[in-house]
Amino acid sequence: MRIISLLFFNTSLLLVGLASLLVIIANNDPANSATAVFIGFYLSLLVTLTALFTLVLYSVKCNVLKSRYSLSFYFPSLRQAFFVSIALTVLFLLKGLGILDLWIGSSIMVAIVLLELFFETKQVKKLKRIHDY
Repeated sequence: MRIISLLFFNTSLLLVGLASLLVIIANNDPANSATAVFIGFYLSLLVTLTALFTLVLYSVKCNVLKSRYSLSFYFPSLRQAFFVSIALTVLFLLKGLGILDLWIGSSIMVAIVLLELFFETKQVKKLKRIHDY
């Protein structure tokens, strides 16, 4: 039952993030906007992308492994979606500032991949330690 509530929370977070993103895009002129509008835009973009990628990754993992409503897939999907969303939001921010090039974008993506690999190896070491006892 807990996974259903987490998926409902994620879906509602996606809807709220999309609504706030659309309100910011529709009601503000980028040429005359304050800094708070840009911060709100990028935060709502981060929330929306994280919720969307979490739902997509979770459903793909459940469909590929033929498992329904497993809590063990949710939190890794959330972490991976958050990392991808941070990378995309930073790339969009740097593109908006006009300082994004191939080297900066590729180094951001490599850093995100290495961060995810760090967390994956921490889990493997933890599982090995549990199985050794």
